[in-house]
Amino acid sequence: MSINGSIVGPFYEGAVLNLECETFGGKPTPEVSWFKGDEELDSESHVRVEKNGASSVTSTVKMTLERDDLGAKIECHVDNEAIDDALVSWVEVDLHVGPSSLEVEGPTAPVTAGDFVTLTCTIEGAKPAANATWFNRSDVLNTQPQTEIELAPDGTFTTVSTVEVPVSRHDHQGTYYCKGSNSVLQSKGEAPLLKSLDIQVLCEYLYF
Repeated sequence: MSINGSIVGPFYEGAVLNLECETFGGKPTPEVSWFKGDEELDSESHVRVEKNGASSVTSTVKMTLERDDLGAKIECHVDNEAIDDALVSWVEVDLHVGPSSLEVEGPTAPVTAGDFVTLTCTIEGAKPAANATWFNRSDVLNTQPQTEIELAPDGTFTTVSTVEVPVSRHDHQGTYYCKGSNSVLQSKGEAPLLKSLDIQVLCEYLYF
């Protein structure tokens, strides 16, 4: 394994991580175990006995990375009767994940033609941060959104995209969409997150 505190990655969610831990010259033969937090991981060990009776152990662990491995610390513990406390070596996993949720907010009551309405798209749980793209029906909005990116406690990012658009009578019962994606979804060929919001527009008519 690498020196304590090293960061391995970045890896995309779903990738297979292989780690190897080696001990040298232990007598009696060291016991090697792997942990993620309090969870002991399945591993395989190979023991090589030297001419002086000491043993060297090579232990490997293989795991498929999931969202709950964000910021995980993987530890290799080495112990035998000759030492009081186990020797511990660890690395931290740099995991990239797709967004976990997308929500769209806007006016809940009808608006008047000619007004400007504010729409907000919030995309959570992405690393790296997700990008938001706005559509009016099938057309991409030309209006430049305001975007804020916030760091969440779990190391992922929240993207808040806000756009202000004018509405006309042609927008009555129109649908606005927000699409959220990042490099993880794109590399895996997965569809972006998508949600819509319907707008009701009140129009004034003149009669003669």
